[in-house]
Amino acid sequence: MTIQGPETVERGQSAEYRVVTLDDEDNLSTVEWATIGSENQGCTAITNADWPFASETRTLDRDAPYEFQPDTLQVMCICARATDSHGAVGFSSPCVRVVPVTATPVARIVDVEKYASEATRPLCSTIHLSAESSTFPKSKDDEVKFSWAATDPSGGSITLGYCGGIPDQVKEQHRCINAAVSGTYTVTLSITDTPLSGVGGGPLTSEPVTFVAKVAADRPAWLLRTDPAWDAQHVLLGSNESRTFAVSSVDDDCEPIPAPVGKKEARLVWSIWDPTGTVPQWVYLATSSRSLEVTQEWFPNRALGDTGKIRVEVLDAAAETLYKTPGYSPCLEETDICCEAGNCTDSPPHVRWTTWTVHFQP
Repeated sequence: MTIQGPETVERGQSAEYRVVTLDDEDNLSTVEWATIGSENQGCTAITNADWPFASETRTLDRDAPYEFQPDTLQVMCICARATDSHGAVGFSSPCVRVVPVTATPVARIVDVEKYASEATRPLCSTIHLSAESSTFPKSKDDEVKFSWAATDPSGGSITLGYCGGIPDQVKEQHRCINAAVSGTYTVTLSITDTPLSGVGGGPLTSEPVTFVAKVAADRPAWLLRTDPAWDAQHVLLGSNESRTFAVSSVDDDCEPIPAPVGKKEARLVWSIWDPTGTVPQWVYLATSSRSLEVTQEWFPNRALGDTGKIRVEVLDAAAETLYKTPGYSPCLEETDICCEAGNCTDSPPHVRWTTWTVHFQP
């Protein structure tokens, strides 16, 4: 019986070992594994007669791999013993001599949110970076320090915050940025391994690795879900009923509706068009509510067959800025549906405002 597996293993990393057996009936069911420190740097002198001798023994199914993870640089011997159903014992010949080695950590930064397919992240999004794919000793006999540094789009240093929901044992390997400023953020990571037991030499530090994240400018908000639907432009309204118009959600990077606790919401502007008035005009309503309850009484000069209009527009900081730009006009004023991209085929559709035509019924 022989053992297959690596003869060198990085300290703090795991390696797998398996047995290759020659049995005339091939009826082995389990294999006993054992490890022992080698004082003379050799493993050939260990025999079945010395069993049990190990600092650790483990019994596994015959085809299951034995995992070994060295915490120190001491040379170890890995041995295996198998017994068949007739009581015949096979011992690994020889035991495997395994030499733990110390390797310099390798730092890697992974974008947890996986924005790799996008040129930029939305403004006000969270950039979650992880170092868990880095290579470093995962040993209780080592102190591993993760040194994070970052600059914001102005080039000034910023402090990277911890990420919520990360277990305490790996929280140092994660950092999050609230991307509140448009531009390029640069994050640098290096990892230092210090063996506390004194083995493996002095501290080893990885080469620094740099991660660049681009954050887009604030974009205007879009209506996402409304009732009636934003593209259902004709609504019937009876004389003895009321109809509620509502906005349930808005697609926006910094001021969404509904907004998280403590965050600012985008503003909804409601207006009414009454063509039956002396001077037909849009009248802006003094409300920013998400809903508006409308009855025919809102149109005092109505007649059977007349129509009125209800419009809702979403305004956020970006939209307010655009409106202040000379010559800026996302849509013509008379357009019933305003789509920022020029049409409503995008997903989600970039609907800045929508207008419902109200048909008065008896």
